[in-house]
Amino acid sequence: MLGDHANLLVLDSHRSLQTRTLQRYAEPTVRALIRECHHLADPVERAVSMYDPSLAPPNTIPEMPQHVFAEMRVLSLALQRNRRALEVYALQRIEILKTRYWEMGGNLGKAFGMGTEVRGHMVVVDEAFAKGYADLCLKFKTALYNDPDDEDDEEDEDDEASEEEQGNLHLHEEDYERIEERRERRQQRHEGRRRLRRRPREGNAGAADEGQPTSLMDAINLLGGGTDQEPPKDLFLSVRVLKDVGEVETLSGARLSLTKGSQYFLPREDVEQMVVLGEVEVID
Repeated sequence: MLGDHANLLVLDSHRSLQTRTLQRYAEPTVRALIRECHHLADPVERAVSMYDPSLAPPNTIPEMPQHVFAEMRVLSLALQRNRRALEVYALQRIEILKTRYWEMGGNLGKAFGMGTEVRGHMVVVDEAFAKGYADLCLKFKTALYNDPDDEDDEEDEDDEASEEEQGNLHLHEEDYERIEERRERRQQRHEGRRRLRRRPREGNAGAADEGQPTSLMDAINLLGGGTDQEPPKDLFLSVRVLKDVGEVETLSGARLSLTKGSQYFLPREDVEQMVVLGEVEVID
């Protein structure tokens, strides 16, 4: 019946929204809906070509009969509804992938690795979006602290990584690990540059109090929340482990064995990711 396939996709999107999970891709329904759109578009195109004034003989104005106009109206509305259903279905899958990515602390491997349930329901376009979205988030985060002299080098690295990853959109577990290692190395590099630039800023911390203008990026930390015109004073934090994690390697290269209840005094950049993942909590 007309509109049944579109209704199935809308129900699937609603189910995914309520359960906050990525449902298996409804390829048969999507294909059937696309075939239905082609079937509906054929009579519309024929009617348009038949009653198009630009194609009529000179000095004649073709007039579309009322019954043909009513039929074209129904078919056009059905096509628009099918298109909206496809757009809603695709958008809902994208939102689930984005939510999953941030729930895992922005870690592509943990969010969409081979052992995860969501990976079994992903198709080629889902994998391509997840990889592209992770790259976009990384570029946004690191762009706040980039040196202008290093932009060309980073663009070359991104181009090389894109060429390697575009060869196979079906990413395997080792591919995710390789991509995450590259991102971690790049992030360590940017963190080091940010610490080097932070020192001269401390000497100018009173510039805002003296009436000198402060740039937006210096005044607002878009990734950390809140406003702060001075660098953080607590470069080391005391944390307590909330669950058994095992051995981990921090950004500074140190190896730790995280067992539930143990406490550590670590650099801020080493514990930020652990706090996001809920592995540790900051203690006074």
